[in-house]
Amino acid sequence: MRDDRRKWTPVPDHYAPLNSATVTVAPCSPGRQTLISGATILQNAGPAIGWPDISGAGPYTLCLTRDQVLEVEGGARASGWDAASGRAISDVTDGYLVFDVSGVGGLDLLSTGGEISLQDSSRSVVRRLWGMDVLLYRYMDPHRFRLHVTRSLAAALYHRLGTQVATLTA
Repeated sequence: MRDDRRKWTPVPDHYAPLNSATVTVAPCSPGRQTLISGATILQNAGPAIGWPDISGAGPYTLCLTRDQVLEVEGGARASGWDAASGRAISDVTDGYLVFDVSGVGGLDLLSTGGEISLQDSSRSVVRRLWGMDVLLYRYMDPHRFRLHVTRSLAAALYHRLGTQVATLTA
């Protein structure tokens, strides 16, 4: 597998925090993000975070599909196909931007973008907000959420979040 990581420019640091009385949205850098795919990944990856699970401090693993997980803040791994374990490993650290959404109004803010309920559990953290696929989970606290979004959609998501935070402030 070809390593194209260095063809992308570094992630821009132009996303200023968004604030209202009940919620704060801020970019964060959780460290290494590694996409791991394989037919038996969920049986061998250890516990994986689903919705609405609360993750602890890193490293942790997010369940995306039955054969794909995202390891966050894990150790370095060689990218490519690992025939011994039957896994494909890709460093996607610069492929996803991550936003922290914290405060008692966090769930209400996110609910404006799609149907989200803490009562409806799912093995996967993949959600659709404002028409965009995101990885959404609670992080370290019941009122703190993390959103991973592909870099190509980050500006659009940030704009939608900013619009919604402004309505909370008004």
